[in-house]
Amino acid sequence: MASSDYRLCDVCDGKVFYDSNLNYENGISTWNTNPPFRITGEEQFNDPEILHKAGTRLDSLGDWAVICTECAKTHKTIVEPIGSAKTTKLIIEECLQITLDYKNDDHYNGWMDFRDEIRKHFGIED
Repeated sequence: MASSDYRLCDVCDGKVFYDSNLNYENGISTWNTNPPFRITGEEQFNDPEILHKAGTRLDSLGDWAVICTECAKTHKTIVEPIGSAKTTKLIIEECLQITLDYKNDDHYNGWMDFRDEIRKHFGIED
């Protein structure tokens, strides 16, 4: 079977499951008014007009991520509210830049310890 008949792993692009029998609708659908689905949180096309005209729909699917059994040993999918990852990233970036005017040793060192814990948690080195 051709790889186009399979849903591929979002990590390694290996075959995960046979999907040629699924109800894919390419482009504007006459019966499915749902928007085109996202793939691992990303729209199929950046341009909204192209997305509407050429995006693929699949029943009521809104978004999906697929990982093969081998990649599942080192990766996982995460379901979270839209925008939360971007917000978290901005907060982390700001926290990593924390430098405060010196008030006293306890106050200053507490914030620096907090910043260093964030860096350690996310594996960020100076």
